[in-house]
Amino acid sequence: MRAFLYLREFVKKERTNHYLQSFLISERLSTDNLKKLQLEKLIELLKYLKRNSPFFSKYLKENDIKLDRDWKDNPDILIAKLPITDKLFIKKNSEGWLTLNKDSKLSNATTSGSTGMPFRILHSSASRDVKAACKFRLLAWHGVKKGEKQLYFGCTYSSQKSKLSSLKISLNNKYVLNKIVIDFTKIREENIAKEIERINIEKPLTVWGYPSAIFEIAKYSIRNKLPITNEKLKMVILSGESNSQYMKDIIKQAFSLEPDDEYNSNEGFIAGTCEFHKLHLNDDTLIAEILHEDGTVSEYGKGELLVTFLYSFDFPFIRYNTGDIVEISEGKCQCGRNLKVLSAVDGRRGEVIYNGEDKISNSTCNHYLTKSLYIDTINKYQIVQNDFTSVTIKLSVSDTNRDYNGLELLMKGLFDKLVVNFEYVDDIPRDKSGKYRDVINNIKQA
Repeated sequence: MRAFLYLREFVKKERTNHYLQSFLISERLSTDNLKKLQLEKLIELLKYLKRNSPFFSKYLKENDIKLDRDWKDNPDILIAKLPITDKLFIKKNSEGWLTLNKDSKLSNATTSGSTGMPFRILHSSASRDVKAACKFRLLAWHGVKKGEKQLYFGCTYSSQKSKLSSLKISLNNKYVLNKIVIDFTKIREENIAKEIERINIEKPLTVWGYPSAIFEIAKYSIRNKLPITNEKLKMVILSGESNSQYMKDIIKQAFSLEPDDEYNSNEGFIAGTCEFHKLHLNDDTLIAEILHEDGTVSEYGKGELLVTFLYSFDFPFIRYNTGDIVEISEGKCQCGRNLKVLSAVDGRRGEVIYNGEDKISNSTCNHYLTKSLYIDTINKYQIVQNDFTSVTIKLSVSDTNRDYNGLELLMKGLFDKLVVNFEYVDDIPRDKSGKYRDVINNIKQA
């Protein structure tokens, strides 16, 4: 399978392997040299944006930010001169955000993260390849090679995929990435036994999934004394939602492996756990900052995570507020890498919606809304369940004259065992903690 992967990279002129080899070297740099690398890449990015981005060309000029001066002694001053951005900021400046480089090969993506604000973004070939390389580096930390078999439990719905596009994705997964994709949109106990059998028979080296989905598989395995016996398994990767230590303990008991976190977003790959299960920031591909409640910004501490993706050339993410509350610690890891350690991440919670006998994960709810045809006019959303018979979907939309009947039918199809109520509101506030919650389950048994 790996031969097909390398062949595809050659034919499509991808540089994933180039970046992977580079990052396996840069992750071993000293702290000082990592900072030098970040500054070098930041200036390279800003020079590109000065030439090609209408917004940043104007911003750099108006704020008298001279990129040719020597910033070596003041790298923090340079980044502090740049604007703190988020989805709303980018939407407001969308006309000049995308660069004018006609040679860039861009692809569409959608995101929401933990902000409940659906958002359409674009990736250049460089940002795509870097993101893939970070994924492969995470696997390499655990002795897994590119193209080795993966079992993927996720949600495959998309309103925008043609039959041809879906076929190409399916063939790419099967023959290039060696990935078995299982649609786990609706988690049903009657199906879990089959999936445990699949893990034992197919013997993937990695199992990837939303924490809430993997947790259900683990609970079923323990409760029904149906063991997971895949001796080839090297990684259980949790992605897309926050998870608790209790969830990890249950997963470890069932899979006989300490689960690993993949802190990945559609905007870029942020962090992953090393072989000693410390969550490391990809400091050689991004600059992370902490935004505190009082508006100050620091390199370490707890607060909202700001990320500057250093390879986001054509659709830049500069000091981008992810909406996640994290803590960056000053401690070192015994793996020997000087990549910073995230000691806590409070992203999208792994809550579920009870749909009759089904359980629908937080990430699946998010996936349906961000992959719908209505993404461009949904400002914010929130899904709330207070009892086992109904669910309320709150929507803040930018175009109140649009017919949202299709969206309502889509969500009623997802929650087909429930009464689905829709509320159209002006705004959806954060909770008392300052965190935005896109899915809330108020049923005590949850």
